[in-house]
Amino acid sequence: LRDPALAGMVRGRVGDDRGEGEVRQPAGEARKLVHQHQVEVARHAEAEIERRPDLELVRHRDLSVVVFRRVGWSAADYREWSDRMLADEFAFVVPTTHEGETLARFAVVNPATTEADIDAILDTMA
Repeated sequence: LRDPALAGMVRGRVGDDRGEGEVRQPAGEARKLVHQHQVEVARHAEAEIERRPDLELVRHRDLSVVVFRRVGWSAADYREWSDRMLADEFAFVVPTTHEGETLARFAVVNPATTEADIDAILDTMA
């Protein structure tokens, strides 16, 4: 997320057994902006999925989670696609199941995720 308002991130400790490590977490208004960004990216994903004829929404977005199917894919196709995305260090999108069907799911949690990232991931499913 490239919003100057997020420059005010605060440092917090990562709880490991030695109490070492550090992570930057958004504080106050910045946290709200991060959440808003995540929802906006998920809205974009939902619209982009609806626009593409080879993809179908399974259910409408819930906050920053979007569940969808690639028409004609089997469970093995989703696993192979997900494994390839991870092996290529391109994206971490794992299959999920809903009512016994294997599907794809975006859970937009990284504030650095952009609409262009979503488009690029969806392009790999063509």
